Amino acid sequence: IDRLTFNACVRGAHAAMRRRHERVLQSVEVLKSLTPSERDKVLDVIKVRTYEAGEAVIRQGERGDEFYIVEEGSVSARVDGWEVKEYGPGGYFGELALIDRRPRKADIVADSRTTLLVIDGDSFR
Repeated sequence: IDRLTFNACVRGAHAAMRRRHERVLQSVEVLKSLTPSERDKVLDVIKVRTYEAGEAVIRQGERGDEFYIVEEGSVSARVDGWEVKEYGPGGYFGELALIDRRPRKADIVADSRTTLLVIDGDSFR
């Protein structure tokens, strides 16, 4: 494969991923009011993380500095070991700790292999 073809493939894959992430952002209630320009800025700072089943995403009591959106899979919120909520694709969590600057109120654990879109606190604000 030559360099031009390789670059075209990379650009195409990046554009497809960006469109997919944009659709996810448009489905998130707290982000629906973003203008296209603001949404583009959020898309520029999104990180993608994958967690395996049983892996902790956040721990109760930790300082909150990231906002999470479930792209694929599911996670559960657990308070003192008790499951209190499940989040599937399009679900989001972590916004309260960013807004209130208080410690995380729950553990969040991946129920299955899960892909999350992550926005850091400075970008979220």
